[in-house]
Amino acid sequence: MARSSRGSAPRRGQRPVRHLSEAALRERTRRTRLHRRGRNLILLIVLLGLFALGFNRVMAYEDGVTRVTFTVQGALPVPVLEMRPEHGETSLVAVIAHGFSGSKDLMTGFGVELARAGVTAYLFDFPGHGESPVALAGDLTSPQNAQNNITALGEVVDYVRTHNSVTHTPNIVLLGHSMGSAAVGDYAMVHTGDSHIVATILVSPVGQEQPTTTQPRNLLLLVGQNDIPYIIVNNTRLLKLGCGLAANPQTLPAECGSPLHGTGRRAVEIPTANHITILNTATTFSSMLDWLHRAYPQQVNTGHMDANTRNAWLLLGVAGILLAMLPLCSLLIDMFDINIAPRAFRGQDVLFFDLCAVLAMLLTLGIQYVWRPFGFVQVLLGDYVSGYFFFIALLMAVATFVTRRMLPIPLMRQVIGQLVVGLALGAILYFTLGQLATFAWQRFTFTPPRLWRFAIVFVLIWPLFLLDEGINRGWQELGVIRGAVASLGFKVLLIAGLFAATLFTPGLGFLDIVLPVLALVFLLLVAFGTQIYASGRAAIAGATLSAFVIAWAMTTTFPITLS
Repeated sequence: MARSSRGSAPRRGQRPVRHLSEAALRERTRRTRLHRRGRNLILLIVLLGLFALGFNRVMAYEDGVTRVTFTVQGALPVPVLEMRPEHGETSLVAVIAHGFSGSKDLMTGFGVELARAGVTAYLFDFPGHGESPVALAGDLTSPQNAQNNITALGEVVDYVRTHNSVTHTPNIVLLGHSMGSAAVGDYAMVHTGDSHIVATILVSPVGQEQPTTTQPRNLLLLVGQNDIPYIIVNNTRLLKLGCGLAANPQTLPAECGSPLHGTGRRAVEIPTANHITILNTATTFSSMLDWLHRAYPQQVNTGHMDANTRNAWLLLGVAGILLAMLPLCSLLIDMFDINIAPRAFRGQDVLFFDLCAVLAMLLTLGIQYVWRPFGFVQVLLGDYVSGYFFFIALLMAVATFVTRRMLPIPLMRQVIGQLVVGLALGAILYFTLGQLATFAWQRFTFTPPRLWRFAIVFVLIWPLFLLDEGINRGWQELGVIRGAVASLGFKVLLIAGLFAATLFTPGLGFLDIVLPVLALVFLLLVAFGTQIYASGRAAIAGATLSAFVIAWAMTTTFPITLS
């Protein structure tokens, strides 16, 4: 039977096929694109509004607090941030020391709460950290580095003594976190005869000082419930010595002595806090202020402390800009009209590449155990991590080329546009999240010495992220979830390799603290990369953004060294 010239009728359950002209298809595509662009623009505006609100409220929390920055020009130039009550300096002042890979900006929570309570606070950068123009002398454990830290602390204390407009004999509180606690503890024990050092507060103490029942005066020990185990043990040791207890007492009191007489000793375990979160926990600040109030009830006002409010607005600002990155990725890719032909990979391909990555990691750990060629970067730990990423990329690329005769990188299409998009997204994060973080948490803005180091580290680690995006986003052609899971799995392997390195490579112990933070950063980068690829298969843009963020984080936080 001959078929009808009108064509076959549609099958049951199928919609009739409508044949659109080329012009109609273009119009429909244009309208869809405009609709998507408008939706992303509205979402971006709303999320940027949340960021702006959070940033504004974080700044408003410091109403009544005056910030002044300067440099103490001593034997070691020391950058200082003074935070004082709006009415001016006070006769009770605090000198605050940060920990390893921190900065004075990391300790602003203490500065704000002290200033709001009526105590002038002086926060400063140790050599190699923050804005200090002095490089770190050796590694973290070198005697010269420890001495330089004490020297820097002493210069700030001397400045406080000679530049107080209220009294010629200010009473001084010393406070230090982690590495800073060692400098504070050592300084306090050397100056036991100084009656104007009225309190010593050690947060996550790591020093090996030997306090007595009277020195240092009014010793407060703060440790996180989930802090590093040896710090918790050290905290107990310091309390036993300070209270004059036997080595193994049947019961360990939380407090002994009298704050009013300068002999107070107290240990506080901050619930749920770890080595980092202890610096932004309200219980930390309330414990500090309550201790000082007991010794100086007329000078320390504990009624204005509400650190959780500041933390809530800070989190809102951070969440606002991070979520805003998702529609922003789509808008920028749309603006540059990026739409790359896919380079698809199968699941077994991804598994093969991961096996090559594991082999490359093992070889890299061996290479860097005996040879660390990127010391010229002069960023402590940053040189190791940069080399780790570089050698894995090199060895993984060689292995896949030898076995498959290919390099599993994204197709080189619209490269300039993709690089511009990736760098633009990184710059937007720098000028939003970076400024907010520097104001209310850790310093994430560049100084000139850190900027050129950033450029080198970026170049060293970019190839690995190019492989990551090329391989795992290639599998995303078969489903968004597959690409996201594959990229996340690859980054889990990277973290596992770094964790293994801390177990047998000398000088990498601090990475144990950093790795959980790196895991969170990788999780965000997976989300951004998934959105970037879904918007236009711009895998090079995703790799560029990832390399930018990791290089930025390393070179603004890890200390600068001499070699």
